[in-house]
Amino acid sequence: MSQCWRYLPCISQQGYVDYVKKVIHLAITDAKVDGIWLDNLGSDRCYCETCRKKFKEYLKTKFPEPKELFGIPHFNNIRIPTLANCRDPMYQQWIRFRCDASAKAVKEWRDCARRLNPDVAVAVNFSGKRIGDQIRQADKMKIPFVIAIGAEERESGRYTIKNLASGAEITLPADRIAEHLFSSLG
Repeated sequence: MSQCWRYLPCISQQGYVDYVKKVIHLAITDAKVDGIWLDNLGSDRCYCETCRKKFKEYLKTKFPEPKELFGIPHFNNIRIPTLANCRDPMYQQWIRFRCDASAKAVKEWRDCARRLNPDVAVAVNFSGKRIGDQIRQADKMKIPFVIAIGAEERESGRYTIKNLASGAEITLPADRIAEHLFSSLG
């Protein structure tokens, strides 16, 4: 749980991914929306059985010989890192695993939405991720824009929108972001 009033679902759970697809289907076919906003996908704090199992599989596939990088003979007893230590290779792989899992889920949701309406806008807020991680995830999913939100942006109230296709950036006050995105989408 991230806060006392809400839970964060696990994007590694196919049941959750399928549930969101049903919601997207209803939103597009019944409510006739022309945009989908996927919010707060930035959690890296899931320790469920599915995440533990998939993380071990990820490590075993990516590092068949873990001794050199991790100093251990195998991943059988590995646990998901609970402390954020950016210098720890295991923590780095955990973040990469979570970025890949997020990218896979959002790609499924985007593809579902685009099958129903090829012109639907799909936007994602990865929330707590570092700006570089947000951009890398958005680029993997072929999302055309990313809004970079870090500590400086929160303090100033100005946010940077990066067009991942052209590399162009624009910094705007928070209250003008939606207007700019919708006008640039045509």
